[in-house]
Amino acid sequence: MLKIKECLREYNRDSYLCETSLPLNLSMSVINCEVGYSPFGCSVKMLEHIKDFDFSQVARYPEMFYARMLKPLIMNRFSNANLDSANIFFGHGSFNLAERVIHKFVVPRSMLGYGPQFNEIPTEMEAAGGNYRSIPMVNDFQFPLQDILCQIRKDEDSMLYIDNPNNPTGYLIPLENVEQMVREAEINGIIVIIDEAYGDFVSDDFSAINLVRKYSNLIVIRSFSKTLGLAAQRIGYMAISDSLVQDYLKVDVPFEPALVGAVMARSVLEDRDFLGDVINRSGSCKRRILTALINKGIQILPTHPDVSICMIHKTGVNLFAHFQKMGIKVENGSCYKRTNNLMDHSFLRLRVPNESETEEVVRRVECCDFEG
Repeated sequence: MLKIKECLREYNRDSYLCETSLPLNLSMSVINCEVGYSPFGCSVKMLEHIKDFDFSQVARYPEMFYARMLKPLIMNRFSNANLDSANIFFGHGSFNLAERVIHKFVVPRSMLGYGPQFNEIPTEMEAAGGNYRSIPMVNDFQFPLQDILCQIRKDEDSMLYIDNPNNPTGYLIPLENVEQMVREAEINGIIVIIDEAYGDFVSDDFSAINLVRKYSNLIVIRSFSKTLGLAAQRIGYMAISDSLVQDYLKVDVPFEPALVGAVMARSVLEDRDFLGDVINRSGSCKRRILTALINKGIQILPTHPDVSICMIHKTGVNLFAHFQKMGIKVENGSCYKRTNNLMDHSFLRLRVPNESETEEVVRRVECCDFEG
């Protein structure tokens, strides 16, 4: 028998990424409110800058760990965190970094999380031979802080996974609550991963990166795919506690991301006006859509006003089917069932589109009868 990891024989990957077909309606264009990229494009300054890039440089390896090109920009942006260059690592997207931490760094025992949340990370823990257990948000979908703290104290887990802002709801956990969990986990020897893939939509003051030098057990992961408009380049970075640096260096991979992506990332980090513009546009479009949904009697789960995603719900109604019929691609709430058993077709995740598509989404919502 081929020597494949035994845990994979009973393993089924749980992914929200799948091909979905919408009912054919030639009179209606399809609006993508599904996959979590930025509908607001990329930095114009970055596009101008990349025109002058010498592409012959791709024939040789770039800077090994981007200590000169990228790290100073992140250290300057999070100046209050007092980061050292050694605290920062890069990868081919935030998921790539989380995958490396799970498969090569932490003990694959038990991951504690809360749900609904980004299900790809829990499923990676299971692929590594560990298991995942979730504390579901059930009471008005408020964050279950006390329940999580209680579970941390039982010392059954090797990792705590928190996505903040939450994916799929867009809810932002206050930094003081994040710190409570990190502090309690440190006492019990548990590594905490804070997934801030959507973190650029809120103030840097709310980032757990500000706690990295204060605690010994913290890993904070960020993405260039959401607010920063570089989804196709697959760029991510993370900041980790001082005590984790030397061990993580043993599993880190050099020359990530690729050079062209790194040059683009540098330009985007330098273009703070672009970031502010995307946040403002996202918030405006989100408010427009949520108002239309509320007027139709649809519940909005707790969410931050500027984060580009939200989860909506209507009891007893197959919301997913309604949006399919309207030609609006969304994520079915049942994709998050592993992390919260309440999730079904009556829930869905919606990523806000750009301004012109927002008006069309609103029009279709206003014309839809969401009963039954």
